[in-house]
Amino acid sequence: MKRLTPVALIFSAALLACAPPLAAQETRATPAEKNLALDIEGEPERGYQIQVKGGLETSHRPLLPRREQPANAPRLTAVRIDTDYEGDAVRINLSVVFDDSWPPDAPGPKYGRKVQAVASYLAREGESVRLEELARFGVEPMTLRVVQARPRPAEVPPLASTPQVVNNLKAVQVVGFHRDASAPNVYKLRLHNVSGKGIAAMSFRNVDDGGGGTITSLGRPARPLVAPGDVNEMPFNFTVNRRQTPQGETHDAERPRTLVVTTAVFDDGTYEGEAEMAAGIIARWRGDETQRARILPLLRAPLAAPSLAASALDKLKSEVESLRIDADPAAVAELAAKFPTLARDEAARREGRDAVALLSSQMMEGFRSARESALYRIREWEEERARAPEAFDFRARLAAFVERLEKGGRR
Repeated sequence: MKRLTPVALIFSAALLACAPPLAAQETRATPAEKNLALDIEGEPERGYQIQVKGGLETSHRPLLPRREQPANAPRLTAVRIDTDYEGDAVRINLSVVFDDSWPPDAPGPKYGRKVQAVASYLAREGESVRLEELARFGVEPMTLRVVQARPRPAEVPPLASTPQVVNNLKAVQVVGFHRDASAPNVYKLRLHNVSGKGIAAMSFRNVDDGGGGTITSLGRPARPLVAPGDVNEMPFNFTVNRRQTPQGETHDAERPRTLVVTTAVFDDGTYEGEAEMAAGIIARWRGDETQRARILPLLRAPLAAPSLAASALDKLKSEVESLRIDADPAAVAELAAKFPTLARDEAARREGRDAVALLSSQMMEGFRSARESALYRIREWEEERARAPEAFDFRARLAAFVERLEKGGRR
């Protein structure tokens, strides 16, 4: 809630005498006191609310019939809604998200996600807006209504039972698994590396009766997660999915969970466990390393200049933003040859599990991650410069960042 600073008001006796009785004076709630939200009319979001000062990004809006994507155009992947208070009303900003990175093994340059602003609306409590502009992009328009936000539970429901741990590897032993009392539904797994190699990355599968997902813990060959003989403690957040419906909130805290230790990739590039997971991890490393090799010269160039121009930071940001993220087909083919057991048929290709599609996708994630991490650092520098331009030492920031990347440390 925005903090209000008290202000001393001095009135003359005449002004007080002319003022209407307190009960008759109009009092207007501040936006925060109003606690507004947006209801989305219709399926599939029935019962869901967009909180003001928050937003929504969804890829599940239905497309209009007979609307075909133009050839060679970036794929429309999501609709994005961002909201904030503006006086006693709500500002609603509509954007669409395009992504040229799918299919990952298609030829041609790829740059990834681009957000395009479409329209902006202003609505007060009780008013509705129809996002008709979505039709321009082949997406069925949606209607939002500004309402009072429904109460949200303050606490996350605890899991009904402690998750089970299944270890499929010989390289590690489970020596502990306990709940972290400092956070709801976070458990810590203690693993002992009993192999003679450093473990640089691991994969786990979180399984419940409603499905599951894969969790990957990434280190680097130069900086393993667990050295030979060491014990490492890893936190796992078992998410409770909550859904708001017109009848109230539902959640899946009662579902039993199982954490499966599936794959370990060692610092020499060998692995134990699932080939598909190991291949994806190694492909991601390859993309990250290649993108780092592109970023480093861009960082070193300003350092080599006798003086740094005022526009040097802006130029660096533009150069990093323009880096491509597509995987080199030759590098993908070389890596695929090292994993002959990966699927190579049409059914696997349609599911995105074909060796070339899988490795291209993961290598692309490495390219994307390295680029976005560098951009995150550059945005930090921009904020620092804006706060204190005279104290901002761009050369020192660059030098420290270059040294960290050269040593293979965190970006």
